[in-house]
Amino acid sequence: MKTELDQVLSLTKLGKLHLSGRATTLLLNELRLLVLLSKPSSLRETVALLPGCADQTVIALAAGLKRRGYICASDAVKEDDGIDFSAPETVFSPHITDMQKAALQFDKAKAELMRRGFYVSIARMAGQQSYPVNGDAYSILIIEDDPYLAKAYEQLLAMMNCRATLAGNRADIEAAFQSGAKFDLILLDLNLPDIGGFNILHLLSSHEKLGATPVIVVSSDTTKESILRALTLGADGYVTKPITVDNLTDSIRSVVGLPVAESSGTDPWASVI
Repeated sequence: MKTELDQVLSLTKLGKLHLSGRATTLLLNELRLLVLLSKPSSLRETVALLPGCADQTVIALAAGLKRRGYICASDAVKEDDGIDFSAPETVFSPHITDMQKAALQFDKAKAELMRRGFYVSIARMAGQQSYPVNGDAYSILIIEDDPYLAKAYEQLLAMMNCRATLAGNRADIEAAFQSGAKFDLILLDLNLPDIGGFNILHLLSSHEKLGATPVIVVSSDTTKESILRALTLGADGYVTKPITVDNLTDSIRSVVGLPVAESSGTDPWASVI
């Protein structure tokens, strides 16, 4: 007879939307379980991947997610209820022609994204708005080794009335950490030339001044293992590349506690970074 731990669970349409919806109020372990169930799995399989969670804790987490409609028994998932989770976020437009156009454009990137992993855009919502630590504009540290991408982030943040500091290698990062500067948010790429992004998350966790600074990982690493590891190490959000302007700006606004802007309804790939 199957136990609760042996039941195979899957994400519902709502659960899949939540992982690409940019803002979440889920607790860390709830979010980690949701990521793990992006592929139908039994709770017994997930327990080993949730260190520190006892069997009954995982069962309770699953029960809570099921009550809220994020997961269900795998055999209850309808064939037409899914969203292609290997492709970038779908635009839900009231105009079917817009949806068809977006789907055709997403297909161009679908094969590569499927090979690498899956697409997520999640950011834990702040309980309340945080105010800029350095005056009237938010200060954001961009840790990204691609100079063109870093410059694109900087220009985007300037449009949001944010001040950016760029760090593209270990020396730049150490200088930023040792400068005594305070930041409202850190955007972190995991794949850096001379220091690993996970090492940076470790360093931040014990840093006297920056330890409480929110971090959003923006990375081409789309494996579930990396997403779970980043969340476990304290990341407040994870956005997989290629990203859209809306995804990044909404994630930033969520983490610092600002209202998320209404969707423009325009083609997201027109503003891919």
